[in-house]
Amino acid sequence: MSQQNKPIRTGVVLGRVRPDSLAARAGLQEGDIIIRLNDKAIHNIDNLLTGLQAVASLKVENPDLTFWRDDRKIEGHLPVQFS
Repeated sequence: MSQQNKPIRTGVVLGRVRPDSLAARAGLQEGDIIIRLNDKAIHNIDNLLTGLQAVASLKVENPDLTFWRDDRKIEGHLPVQFS
């Protein structure tokens, strides 16, 4: 597919991912585009921060996470545990 025919992806594009981070444990890599967290659409950084705050305040363990990597849509989980 040529560059001009690629679909536009909305979400939050990840920059550097530290090896010891929650993002790294979730399998995220630099350049991935987060599009859903805990069944909520992520369109911008504000959506992502709100979603992460909701996960923490509601103590949602292993919330669903959907992201694009290259031309693949990947579904997984954010490895969050509350004791």
